[in-house]
Amino acid sequence: MPDKELIALLNENRSYLLALKYKHRISQVESPIRIRTLRREIARILTILRERNIKL
Repeated sequence: MPDKELIALLNENRSYLLALKYKHRISQVESPIRIRTLRREIARILTILRERNIKL
């Protein structure tokens, strides 16, 4: 996946995570596991982007 697509996916996941966290504080979320999954997806994307920036 190209860097631009990863960055777009990262921004999309971050905004969705923010909305889920807000909804979770106000009322129950239909799937609280989704918050954990999104955090992990964001971490994976960031790891891939950082690996690509390192040149050995």
